Amino acid sequence: MFLIENGEITGSTGCNNLIGSYAVDGTALTFSTIGTTRMACQGDDLMAQDASVPEALTNVTGWQVDGEGRLHLTGATELVFEPRAA
Repeated sequence: MFLIENGEITGSTGCNNLIGSYAVDGTALTFSTIGTTRMACQGDDLMAQDASVPEALTNVTGWQVDGEGRLHLTGATELVFEPRAA
């Protein structure tokens, strides 16, 4: 997932592309208007992951960046995003 300075996000659920918006207010990070492409995913596990990412983003309650640059989003489900290789 990539956060873009103008409040937009783009990334991947592992199967489909994801787009949406985000807002930062102090230490609060919120996501909204999350949409994905609708390609069929290979296997039930990937299908479940693909369906859960947008919902998990809209339910984020906290976040932090660890020493390795990974973005941890917490809520009902924790999401961890690896930094993009240079």
